[in-house]
Amino acid sequence: MPALDLFFSAAWFTRLWVVQEVYGHACVVFYDRHEIPWNGILLVANLLVEVSATERLTGLHTMNFYAPSHIEGAGQDPRALLETFRNFKCSDPRDKVYALLAFPFFSGLRPPIQPDYSKSVVTVFTETSIRVFICCQDLSLLSSIDHEHEIDEKWPSWVPRWDRSRTIQILHMYASGRAQSSLPRIEYESESLTSEGVCISTVSWCGMVVEGGLENPAYYESEFDTLRLPFGEWLSKYLSETTQSIDEILDSLAMTLTVGLDNESKCPPRDFSQFRADFVAYLVEILPSLDLLIPTQRLSQVLRERGLAGDPKRFYTAAIRGCGNKRLFSTQNGEFGVCPRAAQPGDIVVLLYGSNAPCLLRPKGSCYQYVGECYLHHQMHGEAIAMAAKGLLDIKKFELR
Repeated sequence: MPALDLFFSAAWFTRLWVVQEVYGHACVVFYDRHEIPWNGILLVANLLVEVSATERLTGLHTMNFYAPSHIEGAGQDPRALLETFRNFKCSDPRDKVYALLAFPFFSGLRPPIQPDYSKSVVTVFTETSIRVFICCQDLSLLSSIDHEHEIDEKWPSWVPRWDRSRTIQILHMYASGRAQSSLPRIEYESESLTSEGVCISTVSWCGMVVEGGLENPAYYESEFDTLRLPFGEWLSKYLSETTQSIDEILDSLAMTLTVGLDNESKCPPRDFSQFRADFVAYLVEILPSLDLLIPTQRLSQVLRERGLAGDPKRFYTAAIRGCGNKRLFSTQNGEFGVCPRAAQPGDIVVLLYGSNAPCLLRPKGSCYQYVGECYLHHQMHGEAIAMAAKGLLDIKKFELR
């Protein structure tokens, strides 16, 4: 294993231009005095990926062995393509686009994207985003947007920053706004993007940012639990306003904290009874008294017995991956969910036609800033579109800047 660790620690595996060198080619890699077929490296890398999914790889400290699998697995989806290679390194940020032009989606564009280093980074990213939106006729690329605590006013808020590492779980597994009956009519002018959507509600409260995220989702020691305080703050608000049964409460809480994903990022959770048991075990561990959740001692005891079959660390891993670097929030119509860290009370919850999930938009004069996508437990499967079709919600145009 140390030899593999040394081999995959080579910076070559993280260079973005390597992607074009090896993708679709029967090439040979030179390492010291050795000649190694690329297919051989891919075979070993895939084996390491498979093993790492079920057990810890002792002696292997680098994660670069994922790179060959990412390269060979890249497909036609431009959003996934740009996301896959977002963390690969290049000296010029514009190469986050230009280094991928040999892949089928980009090579098939007419007219093609031509590398032009006289253009600014923001211009290259904006033009690429527009080409993807219009060619794909959906807005799933918006899932790639990961604003920091503040929205950068120098950039269009709806253009992904592929020059920065993504720190949040994106909601690409959903298709809330991509029903066949809701294909977007996308309009573009100057730096504004306009599409139709449905306004669901307005943000009334935002909690503290949940520290953590994709970099360290599996780390867990109860005294360093970064979810406990934000969750407790949210729980005190949620329970005072809900009329759900105990099982409905458990399911809503667990699914919201994990944005609907289990520990293996399956949506919905592969084994829901185990998923719920893991959540109950986590509750038992972090709550000083379950009386906050369950008012009677008998039900509290039943809940503790359920938790015996669960693993709190497994739930914590899924939850930090799901809501890390995000906030818990509530809306004026009484819904709760997970929203971007840049969110503020007064942002509106909108489902844009052609998007993966509901999002938050910030009114700015007659236009809006795109704050980011959000998770609302009862709005992840096109419910707003169905309500609009019945005339219960109004469809309007939103101009994003």
